[in-house]
Amino acid sequence: MIAKISEKVLKNCPAVVHLSITKKCNLNCQKCYYKGKENPELVKRIIEDIAASRVKAVAIGGGEPMLHPNITDFINFLAESGKIVSITTNGTICKPIDGVSKYAISFDPIHEQTWRSPESVITSAKTYSEFAEVWMNHILTTKEDLSRALDVLGKYASTVTLLALKPIRRIDKELWLNAMELVKQYGLKIAVDACVAEITGIGRCRQGIASMSIDADGSYAICSNDRSNRIPYEGIEKSWEKIRRICPFNLKSKC
Repeated sequence: MIAKISEKVLKNCPAVVHLSITKKCNLNCQKCYYKGKENPELVKRIIEDIAASRVKAVAIGGGEPMLHPNITDFINFLAESGKIVSITTNGTICKPIDGVSKYAISFDPIHEQTWRSPESVITSAKTYSEFAEVWMNHILTTKEDLSRALDVLGKYASTVTLLALKPIRRIDKELWLNAMELVKQYGLKIAVDACVAEITGIGRCRQGIASMSIDADGSYAICSNDRSNRIPYEGIEKSWEKIRRICPFNLKSKC
């Protein structure tokens, strides 16, 4: 999709906005660093700005976005304005919403509560797959854990996004290549962590080029993993113009 978007659009605003609408979550994963303050009024304004902009797609996350009291209104508003909307969720709250084209469900040992008891995740994946696309987000640690995740959710997902735990310290390229081969064996499509794609040379990171991340506290950066270079939101176009295109892990030689 991004490749078909004109350079004029990308110059004026991002093609994709990754938007955290809340920091609240019903899980308490120890390695989560998305906790903190939020600004509900500013989030509402950002939704309105996105709807009025040339942004093509919005990836909504959190925290756990299903906890936001206005999530259905937000999705309906964005969809009616012509935006492609996806949601990243831990899968514990099954809330089908008209206008969502993709549900990305996080399932790996880092989310230890759902990993130990996946029943609610299975229910959500099965329900969502009946009317939208389901992706499984999996932070890759071992091939065995990935195999279990595929056994649990593979029948409902169309695509698996293999992610790396941040901050990245080292990449076992053999593990990643084996993991990608395993996903193919299940007949599923593969998306790979942008950082890993850069390190291994199998792809390029497009964050800061075609997309940006806006947090629930009103700060923004090239990606959600950038916790040190975030600056206050000033509107879609102005923020896109002023965004600091600096990779937080020094992986991109040029943005």
